[in-house]
Amino acid sequence: MASNDSVMNGPGLELLASLEQQFVESKTLHLKGKARVRLSQLSFPNPIRPIDPKLVKVLKRNFKGEGCLQQDSIFSLPAIIDDNSLTLALEELGVSADRFKADSILSPAKFELPHNIQLACLHGQHRVAAAKQLLGSGNKWWLPYAGLDDKAQQLLREGRTYSTNYTPARISMSDMNPSPPAPWLVSAGMVDEWSHLLPGPERSAFVGACTEAGADDGRLQPILGRYFSTWKTSLMADDLSRLQMLATYVQIRDYVKVICLEDDSDEFEETSPSESSAIWPRHEDGQVAAEALGVGLLKAMLAAQQLRPDRLEIRDKRSPRAFSDPETAAILARNILDGADLAVTAFVLRKESPMTTIIAAELSAEHQGQGTGFSILRKADLCLSQNLNSYWADQILLHAPALKELSLSFWQPRHMPHTPPFILDNKALPALEKLELSKAMLSAPSIMAILSKSEQSLTGISFRLTTLGNNSTWAELLSRIGNEFPHLTWFKLTHLSEGPIGGRQITFLDLDKDSV
Repeated sequence: MASNDSVMNGPGLELLASLEQQFVESKTLHLKGKARVRLSQLSFPNPIRPIDPKLVKVLKRNFKGEGCLQQDSIFSLPAIIDDNSLTLALEELGVSADRFKADSILSPAKFELPHNIQLACLHGQHRVAAAKQLLGSGNKWWLPYAGLDDKAQQLLREGRTYSTNYTPARISMSDMNPSPPAPWLVSAGMVDEWSHLLPGPERSAFVGACTEAGADDGRLQPILGRYFSTWKTSLMADDLSRLQMLATYVQIRDYVKVICLEDDSDEFEETSPSESSAIWPRHEDGQVAAEALGVGLLKAMLAAQQLRPDRLEIRDKRSPRAFSDPETAAILARNILDGADLAVTAFVLRKESPMTTIIAAELSAEHQGQGTGFSILRKADLCLSQNLNSYWADQILLHAPALKELSLSFWQPRHMPHTPPFILDNKALPALEKLELSKAMLSAPSIMAILSKSEQSLTGISFRLTTLGNNSTWAELLSRIGNEFPHLTWFKLTHLSEGPIGGRQITFLDLDKDSV
């Protein structure tokens, strides 16, 4: 029998996240359009659990604070409309299917669905119940988005996704406007509910700080920002439950600006993973077993814009007995970014220490949900391994046309070929303004290939711990750079060498002079 608890167990969350992600993909491909619909025309067939009165009460309180915002397309309900009903509705509206789709996306409230049409919703039963109780008779409507395909119909028949506690009504529009959220009245009960979003050791301090702030909104908002601006999670156990709870507290979600994923490996160095539920399970190659974490739930929340962070960070920590391969560690980031429809403006994949790899993506909330991907990426710091089919080299060096600043290093560079695969592909690299190479063994032609489109844009270049191979010399390379890049304004050279492993160290004695 399905549980009525507001927090589902791990497998249930994974199933829910998978189904949510399927519907997000279905929506993109099969969107029919949006229209105003009376609440009485919305149904939730075969729910797997009854409505939770406590959640409805919380939503009503939120709605009273700043309204249901049902007129905003961001908070649309996912719904199914069959072909016959859609045809009938279009005939009564007097528009074609293409015109309805195009106009309703731009002006969602332009059309009102005929009152004899019923829509089956995939989730949102709690917010509809709250709206029915709160709104006046002339204002009981919402904006569903309608789509139809076999996958979505199957999800609906199974009564899956609308059983979650998701709540797309917001206390404020701060995610559309970077200004602070509008003031609202906060009760002791709300503070207590919010405290359960935090790890146990932080709860009492949070409640104490909020109690001291009292009803002073100017003092309360910095407290919320301090406790919730960075959301640390292992996507396991209690962390996963708190992530699901976060979906129901929209006024708190708005404060989450950084999502940091890490496990407790550094706290349990003497403990085997089986003895701690907060240590990531791994495959034999060291890759994090993403299927055992709440990755699907996080992706669904990002794709549905329930979370709109400015930064997503992953800290992959290994024991001293197992070094962290950067590209193996970054597979978890790939699992999250693929399908989450984020807009990445800067990306970091680097070694913090032999045991720790940092993967970080700076994000643009403004472009989230628009299929932007890496197309507006301007800055990247990459540490590549001996993987000859680097996903990140391909995505960032070959599919990020706006890239301007590149820092490139190699893990275990002695095992790397002098000509990396992304150069052998003979594809156009972006026009760079700044290039930093470190911990690398490359040939002069490979470096010039990286700069092949940067003749008129490059302003700065740095080489550190870099060895030239394949009979290349620094005198030849630096001469070419000086002659072929007229806008170069600065350079930095540190610990350079030539030749095979352990080759000749290169010094530039004149560069120590102040006049140079």
